Amino acid sequence: MELPSFVITTGALLLFLIGISIVIFLHEFGHFIVAKWVGIRCDQFAIGFGKAMLSWRKGLGMKVGSTEPEYARRIQQHLGLSDEQFAALKSDDVRIGQAATEMGLGETEYRLNYLPLGGYVKMLGQEDMDPTAMSDNPRAYNQKPIWARMCVISAGVIMNIITAVPIFMVAFLIGVDSPPAVIGGVVPNSPAALAVAVEDPNAVGTMHGDNMLSIDDKPVTDFVDLKMLTALTKLGEKLKLEVRRPDLNGGEGRVLTFNIEPKIGKDGLLSVGIAQAPSLTMIKPKGKASAARFKEVLGKYVEPGATVTTVQGNAVDAFWQFDRHVQASNGQPITITTDAADRPVELPVETAFQVAEVEAGEKKTNVYHLLGLQPAVAIVGVAEKKPADGVLLKGDVIAAVDGRAWPTSRQFRKAIAQSEGDVRLTVVRDGKIEQLVVTPNRKRVIGVELDTETNTAYVSAVLADSPFAAAGIKPGTRISAVNGEAVVSYTDLRCALAEAGAGEINLTLHEPLLGGIERQVAVTLDEQALTQLAALRWTTPLNHHFKEQLVPIQTDSPVEAVALGYHKTKVFLVQTYVMLARLIEGSVPTDKLAGPLGIGRMGTTFAEKGPGHLLYFLGLISVNLAVINFLPLPIVDGGHFVLLIIEKVRGKPLPEPVMNGIMIVGLALLAFVFIYVTKNDIINWSRMGG
Repeated sequence: MELPSFVITTGALLLFLIGISIVIFLHEFGHFIVAKWVGIRCDQFAIGFGKAMLSWRKGLGMKVGSTEPEYARRIQQHLGLSDEQFAALKSDDVRIGQAATEMGLGETEYRLNYLPLGGYVKMLGQEDMDPTAMSDNPRAYNQKPIWARMCVISAGVIMNIITAVPIFMVAFLIGVDSPPAVIGGVVPNSPAALAVAVEDPNAVGTMHGDNMLSIDDKPVTDFVDLKMLTALTKLGEKLKLEVRRPDLNGGEGRVLTFNIEPKIGKDGLLSVGIAQAPSLTMIKPKGKASAARFKEVLGKYVEPGATVTTVQGNAVDAFWQFDRHVQASNGQPITITTDAADRPVELPVETAFQVAEVEAGEKKTNVYHLLGLQPAVAIVGVAEKKPADGVLLKGDVIAAVDGRAWPTSRQFRKAIAQSEGDVRLTVVRDGKIEQLVVTPNRKRVIGVELDTETNTAYVSAVLADSPFAAAGIKPGTRISAVNGEAVVSYTDLRCALAEAGAGEINLTLHEPLLGGIERQVAVTLDEQALTQLAALRWTTPLNHHFKEQLVPIQTDSPVEAVALGYHKTKVFLVQTYVMLARLIEGSVPTDKLAGPLGIGRMGTTFAEKGPGHLLYFLGLISVNLAVINFLPLPIVDGGHFVLLIIEKVRGKPLPEPVMNGIMIVGLALLAFVFIYVTKNDIINWSRMGG
């Protein structure tokens, strides 16, 4: 029986919390063992926080709760002191320690606290929240030489780095699924699309199927490396991307090198415009609306979960092979087969669109267009028993939503989500105008799938720099013919414009919003427009429904796993420091920082994927914990280390007021960072439908 999703998620969250507690525990264990080694008295070593649930101390054994009361009682009895006398003696660490030694009692209480998240070590003469805490006991932290205290302070960080290696080692022995280092898509006009190969000036832009070999001469193991190294590139600098371009006929292909300058993308991170590769296996849609779209639009071609096996009679086993056949089709249908059907299926090929950035109030947004003609949004799927069922039909072209004329897909969804009651819709259905009302459900959805590639070439807007701008084409116009040749979609329109060539062409327009008027207009296309058309890609109805391609990163032996674990630890260590530098420079936005909620969500996601993925994420946490803890900031280990350096230079600690001031600044900084990253977590959670 399959467990409910909330049970799986809760279990994954618990596993992650246990895992991160172990990582923090190991950090504190590093402090503890080195403190013992240099002779510092450690009063407590705890797993978790709060009151003790269970504790153990040499000479007393295991206790429910803390051993402290029994420890104190026995020492008082051994010394033969009254309650008043013992209360006055409690500050005499030396005498109490001698009494405990005489009785064979351990000085350290090992405890499991009620809140088992992380841990701590309590050393005599050292308090994180009180930098002026001192003791006259020769075994106190503050009485030890500076070199010894430096060893203790740095031990937690070193332990996190050391333990990251075996954590990664076990993860890679189990196996971690990751998107391969293969280019699965290139955004038009992006840096990756415009880059010219060093070896061949005719090879412009990276291509689908290019295998990434190295970035800045560093080997690439998966697609995550590309995203990380690109985001951490210094603003204005280029990265060197080396790829192997495969041969469609099965040959080894050739190696090409591109020098690409990343640009800041919509998410605020540096990007070169490369997408990861999909597989050839169709997704199994989640949700009634997605299932409805799959059934109505794709059901006649493939089944959910089916894998494409041949294209145009040629066997394919990678998406780039499928894509090469699609690009070679020139808009004509292609024939495919799948492992779920015993007969070929003719699959239509559709035009991709150009992308332009336009003003949208105070912000800019991307819109799709064909030589400046923006396609209208249409309904391509309606979920059964959802608010739109029986109101909207497949093929309806959205003319307006709550007064907004010719909305984009994003604007349509936003209007539905922000509506407070009924939503008024204007649609074009079979060439006629229909006024409709739909009532979103409690989640503010109506259950439809939208698309811009429809069987009717409706125009929602015309860009100002378009060759069609002077023709006076109004929003809601349908282009029905080019030079007398009928067109019923934007794919037909693209093919007809390309066939017409440069010069004057005649368009037949229908304007249903103006009483169905038909008129002729003349438009002139130049060679630049035709070049833009020729550069556009082709796509299919299946393209956005292929599953993500994942390949296991797994070693065959512990020796290889150790080597890979060491390599990843070193790489992530450097990348964490580089990321901090980029945050300071501003090329990495601070709103990408995650707090406890964000880390918990990511950790839960990794845990749901399996033990290998959870360990991989814990390895990342261990490396990041090492770096963050050793920053020269108040409160954290790095700040304490700086204070020790100052003490060495001065020959004495900083004055008490200065130490207290540093602590206050550190606490204020910690509180600010916590509030800021928690705000990021909440915003990101809401964007993801948290």
